[in-house]
Amino acid sequence: YPLYIFKDKKVRITGLIISIIIIITLTIISVKQGGVTYDTILFASDEESELVFDDTYNAYLEDNKIGKIFIEYDDGLEAYIMRAKFKKAGKTTLILEDKNGNKTIFEINVKRDKYDIKKKSSNNKSYANNAQLNNWNKDNVTMNIKEISEDKTSALLVVEDKNENPTSLKTYYSIQRLSEAGVWYDLKSNATVEQLMKTMVPNENGITEIELDWSNLYGELKIGTYRIVKDKDFITLYSEPFEIK
Repeated sequence: YPLYIFKDKKVRITGLIISIIIIITLTIISVKQGGVTYDTILFASDEESELVFDDTYNAYLEDNKIGKIFIEYDDGLEAYIMRAKFKKAGKTTLILEDKNGNKTIFEINVKRDKYDIKKKSSNNKSYANNAQLNNWNKDNVTMNIKEISEDKTSALLVVEDKNENPTSLKTYYSIQRLSEAGVWYDLKSNATVEQLMKTMVPNENGITEIELDWSNLYGELKIGTYRIVKDKDFITLYSEPFEIK
């Protein structure tokens, strides 16, 4: 504004300098604070994994500056969910506490457009996941992409589980792309889009088919090599790479 409003050279230069200082200062503050704002579902109450909770439980972040945690009932999932509203990037502890004071603790690393979470400890009975109960081995699981749509925004994911006791999978997923340097990196997603965490049960042959629609989450995929990433009870599964031409 000073450049256009005033004719005096000194006033214009002073206004320009002040504007630059303000822009640099705000940029530094934004980077240091790691400002983020997005909502996401962390967990759904699931008897299968024995991570069960309802609205009598209390869930909170040790550093409440990073965000807030809510437990509520989801009619679509027909289950209680743990929802997070993040407002700052950083590492902290997520605590899930029942009415008797028993706590399950998770480490969580909130980033600008995603988060990483893993179970840290528990002062009550530990819950066992399917991998522990059934000697489940991820090396016996393969994931392949089939029937990619013409507009490159959806596909069919076929999961084949050859373990003695095939496990169910959530529909939640992410996509990675292979760089020219040969390194896999996470695609930037639309953080405001929430994925429905539905449980998919394998058929009698241990095969699970999951319809993926990333039109709103990632948009049309460009030419390149990609893979689907899924988490199962803190175990990461990767699909076979597929090409977008």
